[in-house]
Amino acid sequence: EIKARAVLDGIRGQAPADKNAICSVILKVAEFVAANPEIEELDLNPMFVYAEGVIAVDARIVISAG
Repeated sequence: EIKARAVLDGIRGQAPADKNAICSVILKVAEFVAANPEIEELDLNPMFVYAEGVIAVDARIVISAG
């Protein structure tokens, strides 16, 4: 139901995106945040997804003051 699904499936001759890599990043980030409760926010933006693999170009992590 994601509006960008056509892009992930490959359009205009592009190879489909590595959806397994996307899922892996989501799970690893969730595990990282769960293991570090002092993290209030974590943002990966942008992320480039290729036919094989994904790269997070920038990350922003906000840590609680206490």
